[in-house]
Amino acid sequence: MNTPPQLPPLPIDAILPQLKKLLAENSIVILKADTGAGKSTRVPLSLLDESWRAGRRIVMLEPRRLAARSMATWMAAGLGEKPGQRVGWQVRNQYCPGSMIEVVTEGILSRRLQSDPELLDTALIIFDEFHERSLHADLALALCREVQEALRPDLKLLLMSATLESASLCRELNTTALVEAEGRLFPVEVRHLARSPGGSGRSFVEVIAATVQAVQRALDEENGDVLVFLPGASEIRQVEELLQKTVAGERQICITPLYGGLRFVDQQRAIRPDSQQRRRVVLATNIAQTSLTIDGIGCVVDCGLVRRAQFDPATGMTRLITRRIALSSAEQRRGRAGRLRPGICFRLWSRADEKTMKTAEEEEITHSDLSRLALDLAAWGVHKATALRWLTPPPQAAFAQARALLHRLGFVDSGGITARGRRAAELGIDPRLAALLIDGTGSSAPLLAALLGERDLFQHGSGSDLAPRLAALKLFRRDRDQAARRYPLRRKTAEQILASARSLERSCPQHRDAAALSPAALLALAWPERVASRRSTTVPGRVEFLFAGGGSGFLPADDPLAAAEWLVVAAVDGRRSGGRIHLAAEYSRAEIEEQFAGELCWQLRCSSAGKQEKRLVFEEVRRLGRITLDRRRVDTPPPAQLRRALLEAIRRQRLALLPWTEELNHWLARLRWLTAQKGFEQWPDISEDQLVATLEQWLEPFLAGVGSIADLKRINLRHAVHSLLPRHLHKELDREAPARFTTPRGRSLRIDYRTTRGPVVRVKLQEMFGQTDSPRLAGKRVPLIFELLSPADRPLQTTADLASFWENSYHEVAKEMRGRYPKHRWPQDPRTAKAGSSLKSRKQADG
Repeated sequence: MNTPPQLPPLPIDAILPQLKKLLAENSIVILKADTGAGKSTRVPLSLLDESWRAGRRIVMLEPRRLAARSMATWMAAGLGEKPGQRVGWQVRNQYCPGSMIEVVTEGILSRRLQSDPELLDTALIIFDEFHERSLHADLALALCREVQEALRPDLKLLLMSATLESASLCRELNTTALVEAEGRLFPVEVRHLARSPGGSGRSFVEVIAATVQAVQRALDEENGDVLVFLPGASEIRQVEELLQKTVAGERQICITPLYGGLRFVDQQRAIRPDSQQRRRVVLATNIAQTSLTIDGIGCVVDCGLVRRAQFDPATGMTRLITRRIALSSAEQRRGRAGRLRPGICFRLWSRADEKTMKTAEEEEITHSDLSRLALDLAAWGVHKATALRWLTPPPQAAFAQARALLHRLGFVDSGGITARGRRAAELGIDPRLAALLIDGTGSSAPLLAALLGERDLFQHGSGSDLAPRLAALKLFRRDRDQAARRYPLRRKTAEQILASARSLERSCPQHRDAAALSPAALLALAWPERVASRRSTTVPGRVEFLFAGGGSGFLPADDPLAAAEWLVVAAVDGRRSGGRIHLAAEYSRAEIEEQFAGELCWQLRCSSAGKQEKRLVFEEVRRLGRITLDRRRVDTPPPAQLRRALLEAIRRQRLALLPWTEELNHWLARLRWLTAQKGFEQWPDISEDQLVATLEQWLEPFLAGVGSIADLKRINLRHAVHSLLPRHLHKELDREAPARFTTPRGRSLRIDYRTTRGPVVRVKLQEMFGQTDSPRLAGKRVPLIFELLSPADRPLQTTADLASFWENSYHEVAKEMRGRYPKHRWPQDPRTAKAGSSLKSRKQADG
């Protein structure tokens, strides 16, 4: 036996026999176990003696590093061991191997699959807390399912969570192997305290204040430790500072933060009871929402907010947004108060607000930068995301943007992943940082790549310049205490960055002896579109920079980099324009000229000037993307360039610069109407959008001798437009959509084709006497509409069926009109009456 008999009982134990049976008979099993059931620490241990394991490892995926190390430590302790024997763990840059069980963060499995697709040393992969649906978990599951089908039908997958939509998940994974377990959750009373978090009328300052008040109330009214959920480290620091001033000095209270950027020892301090047996207030992000059991928690204060990364494929930028949590997350947080005893959950929103909250959180794949996923798929041999079976497919726009980025970086081409791309995939970092590392020179390249892959090295409010951060890291390598005194750095983050840098140096050692590039030049390898030029005009209190790729960002006026003329920006709020620049390095014009020499060439440019933009101005410009470096005036442009400029001016004005006539507009209206009718769909498309898009085909041949916008009035626009319709169709157009209608009296009237009703003729009613029915157009399918007018030219009736009108409605109209217009003709039978003047003859009037 591999498992010791003295493990304490847990609720999950009741379903372990059923789970073992399902795993023995199925390749994919789903376990839904309530909070407190003990699934994360008990299930892997219970499976060590199963015959299908055959001496191979069980690998369990955890969404966070803290959870991975904690779960491994718990399980090793259950076996009477320390991690590194039968149970191990692996997170980025740290590996403690285990011979039977390994708990790893989700990205680790994706990298293992790339190097060993068969996973021959692995019998079972457990996806813990799968409801979180992280990007790495979705990718790992998609790859594992393909491995099952193509290489390892004996590989087993187990998906575990407390809040899975188990029925739909079974359908999507084509399995009926589902087992559910009750948890050990004590009753938790929910108390709603305030309005909607972050809603209208409530600022972050108010949320912080409300959180502090709720903590004070919890300490006054309830026993046990208090777990407080906040969106990020900034809010944690603010609440901690306020609590230190208001409650920590008056009581025996220990306030401990808990978030991803802390050192592991500090995270463990937040999880375990206080060594001095003081009551604790644990201020946490959603790192504490699942997996972890924090000893002593009797009360939860939930501000109802979460911070997440939101990617915009239109800008290629990611921004952090703070928003409401979903109801499923609120329930997860509530459950933290009932793991060990009955508890209380204070929610800083009203019960009514829950009616508008989402049921579950969105899958990370729907709002993330997919460039690394696209690179992993390319390394896997997949060009299109649809080639894999996803629970939630990657959004097409975001995936297309990611593939385009990989093309620009030279990581993929028409044949798939390149040798350069495979090197980038092996590094296991963001593709942009991989480009920086592969192409960069000097010792700063791996250090900068590692720095940008972690949270900010410096404390909040330390400016945006990357140069002092690099200097701090280099000093930290030599003398940690001196670096901590000189710079506002976070020691744990510095240690993580240096560990990552060492790993990257081993993975990509070339070019280190070449001439070193500056930090800005290194950044430009990864983000050439974020080379930024200082704008001449600034908003008070801020300095704006224009990006080469479009859009802009700003720095506070007191930031040390605000005086720079050129920057390369590494981190910016992902707005389309006007985002706050968080990290950047100063660049120079000389570096631009050298680094982008192959892209900087003179180009002829034309702009419109004068009243109504009817004058063209030509100049040559040198540009880096959207940024103009140099310009010079051109008085006599080449004829071909002139024609292109004229066409672009016409295109910008949507054809308004051309000498249109009413006759020509009417001809276009007839043709556009006819091509929209059944049976005429194959006729040429002459919509405005099509005319604008094809100016080079139909208009450019008529621009010979045109030297300015004013000269456009001389072109034969009628011939140009008529050339759009083949000659043999002109007569058919006249027959099926005639320009005019001849009344029974012989008068020719224009047919209006620009109405929403269809072709219309406006005519006095008396002129239609003798016309027994309505003509039909477009292959006899569409009747001509008559808008019949009174003697005063006011509308009386609109009809597409004259025969029916004469038979029915006419008599009511005539009866009313005889009283209003007694001198005009209103015969009993208009079908046989003579068309013409509406006035009665003298004989008719006397009679």
